[in-house]
Amino acid sequence: MLENGYIKIFRSMLKWEWYQDINTKTLFLHLLLTVNYEPQKWRGILINRGQRVASYQTLANETSLSVKSVRTALKHLILTGEVAHESTSTYGVFTVINYDKFQDEADEGQSEGIQGADEGQQRNKAKKAKKEKDESADAPAPEDKPIKHKRGEYGWVKLTDDEVERLTAEYGENAVKYYIAYIDESAQGTKNKNKWSDWNLVIRKAIRDKWGNYIPENPAQSEEKSSRNFDG
Repeated sequence: MLENGYIKIFRSMLKWEWYQDINTKTLFLHLLLTVNYEPQKWRGILINRGQRVASYQTLANETSLSVKSVRTALKHLILTGEVAHESTSTYGVFTVINYDKFQDEADEGQSEGIQGADEGQQRNKAKKAKKEKDESADAPAPEDKPIKHKRGEYGWVKLTDDEVERLTAEYGENAVKYYIAYIDESAQGTKNKNKWSDWNLVIRKAIRDKWGNYIPENPAQSEEKSSRNFDG
């Protein structure tokens, strides 16, 4: 439980409808004093500013009220919108609806009393939506980068499907397969001591400079294939 620091209380609270109800006032002031002043993690769960985890028994022990009195006071606070309560099978979260209004320095000059739950919830939703919108606008648009797949027996050569398709269109399928295997084996044998990284460029250079002992397709066979294709 927090024991350091301070909270602000407005004199307009003197006109609050529960001010004369000792138990309800006690519970509300106790929650103002003990909720988080900044978001914190509790057992992997984010407990936001203005919230705290507690049970009815815990609040009863901390305020010297009975559990029944705590329940009744909480019903009052929920009814008029000062506090919200969310419970699960393992824990309960108590939220002071207008905590920021009570504690933000920007609101120090305001003198309005406590507002209803609907107003507080709508304002919190609007602030959250604006924050998410601003964060979304500032976030860089994701780039759809094509995926480079490993090629060859050892997987050194990495090319996108588009790169393989363009290479095949320019140099033929057999040449591309041969040089992918050739470059892959060369990189494996030397642990890529040449520090190749642009594999598309390396493949093109290997084909142009005729690395290795690749025997290109017989021109006569190519002409015969072309003639057959033309004749239909």
